[in-house]
Amino acid sequence: MSRGWTYPLGIDLWVDGAWLAIPLTDVSSEGVSISRGRADEAGQPDPAEMTARVRSDDGRLSPRNPRSPLFGKIGRNTPVRCWVQAGTPRLVQPAGVAHAEAPSTTALSPTADFDLRAELALPSWRPPVACWLGVSKPGAYGMYLTPEGYLVCAWWDPGQSGALRAITSTSPVPGAAAGRKAIRVALDADAGSGGCSASFYVADSIAGPWAQFGATPWYAGVAQVATNATPAQTPSGDPLGEVEVYAVQIRNAGTLVASPVFDHRDTDSPSVTDGQGNVWTPVGAAAITDQHVRFAGEVTSWPVAWQPDGSSVTVTLNCHGVTRRLGQGASPVASPARRGISALPGLVAYWPLEDDTRAEALTAVKGRPGSATDKVTLAGQGDILCSDPVPTIGRGRITLRPGPLPVTGEAQIRWLVRPADTLPADAVLLRIKTSGTLAVLDVHVTSAGTWYVSAYSSHDTGGSLGSAWSPPGAWFGRDYRLSIELRQQGAVVDVGMVAVPAGEGDGLALTVSAGTITLGAITEIVVNPDGADLGDTAIGHVSVEKAITTVFDIREQLSAYAGERADTRISRAAAEVAVPFTAVGAGGGIERLGPQRSATALDLMRQAAEADGGILAEPRGRLGLTYRTLASMCGQAPTVTLQYGQLLELAPTDDDQRTRNNVSVTRDGGATATYRRDTGPMSTLPPPAGVGIYDDSVTLSLGSDFSARHQASWRVALGTVEDARWPQIGVDLYDTALVADQDVTAAILRVDLGDRVDVTDLPVWLPPDDVRAIVQGHEETITPDAWRVTWQCTPAAPYDTGVYAGSSVLVTGDPTMLVSDDFTGADGAAWDAAKWDNGEIRAGASATQQGGMGVLNAGTATGYAGGCSMLVDLASRADADVYIDVQFDTTEAFFKLHQRAPSDGTGQTGYELFVSRVDGFFALARMTSYVAVDVGGGQRAYSFAAGTTYRIRYRLQGTRHQVKVWPAADAEPTAWQIDATDPDGHTSPGRIDVQVRGGDLAGATVKVDRLRVYALDASSVAVAGASPGAARFDSSTSTLAADLAEAVPGATGSMSVKTTGPKWTTSSAHLPLDVRVAGETITVTAIGAASGDVQTFTVTRSGEVAPAHAAGTPVRLASPTRWSARPRGGALPTPSTGGGSGGGSGSGSGSGGSSGGGTSSGGSSSAPTTVAIGTATYPLAGTNPGTTGGTGGDSGYPGYRGVDQLIRYQAPLTVTATNQWGVEVTVSAAGVVTAVNNRVASQSLTGTTVPSTGYVLSGNGAAGDWLLANATVGAAVSLTGTSTGGGTTGGTGGGTTGGGGTTGGGTTATTRSGLPFPMFVFDNTTSSTAKVDAFAGMMARPIDGFDVHPAWADLPGDTTGRKYWFSAHAGRGYNVQVSAPLVAAIGTSAASTWGTCATSLVAGGFAAGIYRPGLEMNLSGKADSATDANWTTWKTRFIEVSNAIRAASPNARIFFCANEGLGSGAISQANLIALVEQLAPYYDILGVDYYDQWEPIFTASQAAARFGSASTFGTMNWWLAKARALGKKFGLGEWGVSSGSQWAGHTGNDNPFYIQYVMDWLAQNAADIAVAAYFEEPDPYLRSDLTTTATNPAARSAFQAKVAQYSAGAGSTGSGGSTGGGTTGGGTTGGGGTTTGAYPATMAAVYKKIWSSDSAMSNVPTSCREIRLSFAQGAPPALTGGTSAGQAAMLATLAQRRAAGTRIIVSIGGAGGGINTSNRTQFLSGIASIRSLLASVSGGGLDGLDWDIEIGGSFPTADAVYISTQLKSLYGSGFAITMAPNGSNVGAYLPAAVQLHQAGALDFYAQQYYDFGGASNYSNISSRVSEAISRGLPASKLGIGFALTSPVSGGAWTVSQAQSAMAQAKAQFGIRKAYLWAEDGSFTNGQVQAWLNAMAAVQ
Repeated sequence: MSRGWTYPLGIDLWVDGAWLAIPLTDVSSEGVSISRGRADEAGQPDPAEMTARVRSDDGRLSPRNPRSPLFGKIGRNTPVRCWVQAGTPRLVQPAGVAHAEAPSTTALSPTADFDLRAELALPSWRPPVACWLGVSKPGAYGMYLTPEGYLVCAWWDPGQSGALRAITSTSPVPGAAAGRKAIRVALDADAGSGGCSASFYVADSIAGPWAQFGATPWYAGVAQVATNATPAQTPSGDPLGEVEVYAVQIRNAGTLVASPVFDHRDTDSPSVTDGQGNVWTPVGAAAITDQHVRFAGEVTSWPVAWQPDGSSVTVTLNCHGVTRRLGQGASPVASPARRGISALPGLVAYWPLEDDTRAEALTAVKGRPGSATDKVTLAGQGDILCSDPVPTIGRGRITLRPGPLPVTGEAQIRWLVRPADTLPADAVLLRIKTSGTLAVLDVHVTSAGTWYVSAYSSHDTGGSLGSAWSPPGAWFGRDYRLSIELRQQGAVVDVGMVAVPAGEGDGLALTVSAGTITLGAITEIVVNPDGADLGDTAIGHVSVEKAITTVFDIREQLSAYAGERADTRISRAAAEVAVPFTAVGAGGGIERLGPQRSATALDLMRQAAEADGGILAEPRGRLGLTYRTLASMCGQAPTVTLQYGQLLELAPTDDDQRTRNNVSVTRDGGATATYRRDTGPMSTLPPPAGVGIYDDSVTLSLGSDFSARHQASWRVALGTVEDARWPQIGVDLYDTALVADQDVTAAILRVDLGDRVDVTDLPVWLPPDDVRAIVQGHEETITPDAWRVTWQCTPAAPYDTGVYAGSSVLVTGDPTMLVSDDFTGADGAAWDAAKWDNGEIRAGASATQQGGMGVLNAGTATGYAGGCSMLVDLASRADADVYIDVQFDTTEAFFKLHQRAPSDGTGQTGYELFVSRVDGFFALARMTSYVAVDVGGGQRAYSFAAGTTYRIRYRLQGTRHQVKVWPAADAEPTAWQIDATDPDGHTSPGRIDVQVRGGDLAGATVKVDRLRVYALDASSVAVAGASPGAARFDSSTSTLAADLAEAVPGATGSMSVKTTGPKWTTSSAHLPLDVRVAGETITVTAIGAASGDVQTFTVTRSGEVAPAHAAGTPVRLASPTRWSARPRGGALPTPSTGGGSGGGSGSGSGSGGSSGGGTSSGGSSSAPTTVAIGTATYPLAGTNPGTTGGTGGDSGYPGYRGVDQLIRYQAPLTVTATNQWGVEVTVSAAGVVTAVNNRVASQSLTGTTVPSTGYVLSGNGAAGDWLLANATVGAAVSLTGTSTGGGTTGGTGGGTTGGGGTTGGGTTATTRSGLPFPMFVFDNTTSSTAKVDAFAGMMARPIDGFDVHPAWADLPGDTTGRKYWFSAHAGRGYNVQVSAPLVAAIGTSAASTWGTCATSLVAGGFAAGIYRPGLEMNLSGKADSATDANWTTWKTRFIEVSNAIRAASPNARIFFCANEGLGSGAISQANLIALVEQLAPYYDILGVDYYDQWEPIFTASQAAARFGSASTFGTMNWWLAKARALGKKFGLGEWGVSSGSQWAGHTGNDNPFYIQYVMDWLAQNAADIAVAAYFEEPDPYLRSDLTTTATNPAARSAFQAKVAQYSAGAGSTGSGGSTGGGTTGGGTTGGGGTTTGAYPATMAAVYKKIWSSDSAMSNVPTSCREIRLSFAQGAPPALTGGTSAGQAAMLATLAQRRAAGTRIIVSIGGAGGGINTSNRTQFLSGIASIRSLLASVSGGGLDGLDWDIEIGGSFPTADAVYISTQLKSLYGSGFAITMAPNGSNVGAYLPAAVQLHQAGALDFYAQQYYDFGGASNYSNISSRVSEAISRGLPASKLGIGFALTSPVSGGAWTVSQAQSAMAQAKAQFGIRKAYLWAEDGSFTNGQVQAWLNAMAAVQ
């Protein structure tokens, strides 16, 4: 049928699990026709389509032909693909386990410095999870990419026990969000000052040139790099999708040791040998190939044709992508609420009540259909976000009957309600009937907005339970999910009442009890049983479940996924119809959507794509869907640049097909925003001034009304492009020139939807500008004669978008940096000519690079005549902030830094900073013709050591000069050493230079490094961005100031430009640039400083034609940066009447400028007090503090941002005035995070640019940590005011804090068991629940899940005989942990077995099961053991299994479970760690099995050794720390006592201590625990059983006690509320609440003895803001000493002081004071009693607890963590926890303090620096504080303990000594807290007051 083809082509069918090739000789000469995408931005892509006619003379390709060998194997929707071999080969690594590797060598095993480079193409440079990429050597070194796009330099460090260490770039990888680029990481293992650093670079190719991005982060600890025998690899993983690798390089200490280039043309060779002799071989599915898949889809029809004589039988393969199938009659996806509730595992009855108005019965998803009387209006309420219309009740009644249900002792009934605006005084909303003696439970609502329940027995006795209470927030007219939760507790039934606003994370819970009564099964639910007039009250989604679960189980569904990112919604919808999905450009800048409506899956995906503006289509290379985000299409470089002569088709179109200049966008369910362009040639003005009105309107699913305004502006930008349109650009790949250039051919084949294509060298009859187009679709025809590729295109101009930077410059990630240089060139190289100009270079002098520094050599002249200077390559500047590192050697060299200096490099005029090591000083002078006049107030003495690097900062602004000099390894000092003005000095702009001057001898040298030059006159800079992806903002106010004469094309000259407003950049770093003057493109090579409004441009005229232009002609940027649909950091477009070019260019003015689309006021109408990101919140400490109209903050710190404070900065501020000790997040006006600036990591000394709209959140300490944890780019941020509430009295087990709502019982347990962590139990019974039930009975609590170990043959669970191991527990509300071997044999994949298992469990109701494949893999002797010989294969098997499980069960959690320690040693520590870290993307839980064996623990010291620390490999705490570091939960897969024969002599037998210790440890770390499965095994080999008292009675009792302790009061779940007032759990009245607010940043506390003769509290000075009552002792703790009369006076005084704002803290213990914490309940009871005592006087109360146990050298850490967290839970986060260790127990206190801090239960830690000889020596404080900080305690929580008297000689401080020490601690560490131990006389003799005054003066 065909003759020869230029390139090999293949059509393959997926048959029997493999691709079956159709012979090319059978393919018709008509070839293959392919189409994908859309014609332009306005349309939705059609399904991808391919048509090919193939020969089938024998009928083998006729699906219905039974004689065909393919009969039954092919048919409708058989997968198909088409591929071609062409272009340059490259290494293709499909998703999965695929890479190339080279055997390990010594050269490939650096031990210190390394440099890794890779050129590769990714589907997205924002992966969904962190992924290794580029080049690595597992277990030694590598690089990986974070989801935010940050590049990480990583290595395993033998100096730190083989731990994985990593340095993260301070900004994301620049450039396009998808496609090809080169990346590089370079580790400097010893960067000085005992640390290491890494630098990060990007380039277009591996050949460079390389551009550094971000800072060079320095991390403590010199780096060592591990060595091993693992091959070097080119890693990639599933989350990255298909990766193409072109080349990699490895440098070992600067020496190139590997350099494979994967583009050899001999595709028959499976490997590549690099220039160093390394052989790189593809592994797995990886291949070095030139094959390109051009289509992947499904055969949708197989029409057969033949000649009448029966010859030439052909089949036409009509093939399509999956959207064709998805669009064929699909039914709407159910409402979010219905979908969520229907999937609940314990559901036994459910009525959505979404029935149509004419329904005769109410649909039951489970249960029997319901009925409604005719007074109910079906579908009467249609605007509940998460639901289709539900009924309004009026006077009607709805009856719902579940049918027969089991009696489980638990039940919950939930429903969605929107109360009418008015309700009856008291009406029964819902009546619940049961089969028990609790016959009826009525749920009442009242006209006051409260609700309550009443219960009646089967004997008609009963009444109301508890009192009426209000749901949180506004009740009337708001959607709520209400829950009645019933649990049999002995002879009574607990009735939980829970109310949560639909979709929110906070609610209220209350538990009451009903009589002596029994709970049966739910038999009937009646809505409005009494026929009350409930008006428009709407009710829907009534459900019954047989077990109590969290009320937040379907929170996202009830919010209708509002605020979800577009790519997330598409991904979720695709998963629901089992279609593989990838996103190109996932990450920031993606539209957030409104609530999800009921629609088909395809429509939902298309709605999301339309809202975001990207392209939803089928991927070219695989079956499924892909989404190209709009953000990834913006600001990109061309994928291919073609010359006109290489084209087959190119024709401009100048019509009005897509013209739109007046667009209205309506947010679905929200407001409408209109934008029009009323000026310019494409405006609404009548011709010829404009084109007239072209209007359009669209409704989009958007997250906010602000988004509608952006979208309207964006659509106008798309519809008013002034450039020519090029609808089609085509090439013929058989063209001789293209066949000869396979590199260009490969680039053409890489072009995909959304990519940019450029065309240059246009002929004279076309417009002279290059074509720049975005590919929206493509058509392709491949025949033996031609291979035509035609792209459907739209102009690229609107996609030239950038980040709005006001009027500052954006270079290398820092918004005000002008130039930076880290001297990374080769040794001996000249200084970078792009950053430096030669200055004055005297005889023999030079400026070179050596060892990563710049070297200035003064040359051969002697007698002070030598010298060398270099000028920073910037145009003349008046003001700048300059940093530079300087290192002297032993030569007599002098260093000079000049500003406002001449361009000859002499520094003869201007300002000179002179630095001399030999003379030991630096000085600042004004220079005029070499004559110096002092400016800085004389010489500043300073001792410079040879070989030490010092950092110099010289800030010059106006007449003010500021200078600092300090060791570069130290933090920048706060104070300026020179801070002077020179009002009579030089003001003209000048150059910046650095110089070395020699002394008596020749050859004097100075080394320099880390140059940073920052702009201070930001208003003069109108450029944002730096290559790659340069972003330039236009000026709409520039015109020619004078006539511009006609010129010869290409001539050079000048032109005068007048600009009102911000002026054009004068920086050479931003030039050249192109401007457009009346159609002529003119290149600007230099711009002079403004004289008034006029600047002189040095220009090169157009090479085509250079006509004359009159004065007044507009001057515009040729390719300006524009607003995108979601402009980041900029002003909002002006609504309808705004002029300018909204959606187009921004002027760069501080407020956004009219041409940027106008301005927006920014800020909130009310003062916010809380910041929320998702469900996480943090208090806002102020807005623009220290400025006019500003609020809050702390004046003692830069920017008024105090310790642990979160501050908001907004316009009119332009930059944050904070220091580097914080994290700053830029938030758009729409409330979306656009950038995260971790200045702690980068140590950037420059503040973050404040957008003219939106704001910057700046956090120090804990606030910074909170931002890093929650504020990812794209996250939604909201600001709220204070929510007040008076607290609610709890019923039995109830109780809420003052602002409303802890969980029932005052705890926050969300587990079924009520424990703070999920408790599972091993179950090896078959078809029975007896073992699990017995264990739950022993606990007296339900369990959370069961751990099961099915036989390998039964693991699939896909037949009745194989389901025994889980079927008995189906529907009981338990989760499952499946534990089984990873594989039956390590050489064989088990993906199918595990995938079938997951499918079966999901079908059985276990949708979120825990899967533990390959448990205890580090034990030898098993078929699936991991060893040093097979660990890479083991990794492959694990990835296959993980992918299979996740594909079948998207909500599954994969558990990587080892045996505690190293196991049996079959796998080395290094390889085990490598497995843990490299497999991190493929599991969710990391943990171990740990029994009381080898060796048991009986004492605290044994336990501490066994549990180890985070740095002790293999211990429990090491595994926990590793899980945290990898972002995983921890799992205890199996645990238990051991009394059996196995390991006899090495077991603990009946060991209660083991039980107690493990339970305490789990509780302390509960937030990190995913599962803890007790291995209940009575068999003789183990005998760990606790169910009976026969085997381990002591352990059993200990277990029961711990369960009771940690589940005390557990009830219905809630999310808590704010603190203050309120009641304690259990319903008892609390004592006065807690002083509100976080613990203050500054504190001077005083201890007051209450057991002394001087007990009068009135002696404590009123200026004391914290009194610590000394002491509470005994068991339970109680205040000691004092008479009853004295106590009364004390209580009265304390109440007065507390009312005035003083905190009252009780100190526990004291010197010799006995205290017992082991009975935690008793201890908490004692604190409650103290609190009640203090509150017995009006205004009194207790605000915190101070740990001051001074007996012995130990500390009850576990008890203290539990007690402290409970106190904060009971009394609010404002309840302070402080610690005051003395010298003998600080060793035990410090680890405890770290645990308290990690648990969020520590506010102030300070050692007693007294009562020992030499106490008043600041060095004691410095060393102890340094140790505490190194252990992880933030300085903001540290302080100093003083005493003014002491029984020990030299053991006390004077007031002046204390003041000096406090000042030093503040300067060194930022510490601002202290306390004073005061003896009686110190109060009356004035010493306490003097100390308080001294602290106030320096804190």
